Formats: sequence, structure tokens, C-alpha cells
Amino acid sequence: MTEPVWVVTYRVALQDETILTEFYRGPRSECQRISAASATGEDDCRRTHGRWQPFAGPAKRWDAFVSDALKNDGVVEGR
Repeated sequence: MTEPVWVVTYRVALQDETILTEFYRGPRSECQRISAASATGEDDCRRTHGRWQPFAGPAKRWDAFVSDALKNDGVVEGR
């Protein structure tokens, strides 16, 4: 049986908005390592505010979240 794919996503707080973004897909152990080593960063255009908040979990959960957002024009209620 194959190990489920995991994903690391980040919640990045900008001054006027919050971005949720996928960073890495791979084995659970590597996703947990990346998540534990996360720190403050910058996006391509501007400085972010505070720590990037990492989340590591099964990729199928993230894929369902993205699918819901796309169906609702980028808005996912109750999350």
C-alpha cells in the first residue's frame, strides 16, 4: 500500500489580505519537517507581516479546499 501524499500550505498575512498557498507535496515526514522549519518570509512583490503559518496535512484535504474555492469564485465559507 502506498503512503498518502501530504502537502505543506502556508497562510501568509499581508497588510490588506490573507493568502493561502501550496508550497510542497511529498511524504508526510518531509512535510512535517518543512512545516517545523518555517519562518517569516516575503512574497514576490511585498513584505509580509509576521510569521508564515504552515499547515501540513493530507493532500486530498487541500485539493478539496481548492476545489470548493474554485466552485465559489475563490470564496470558501465556513473555513
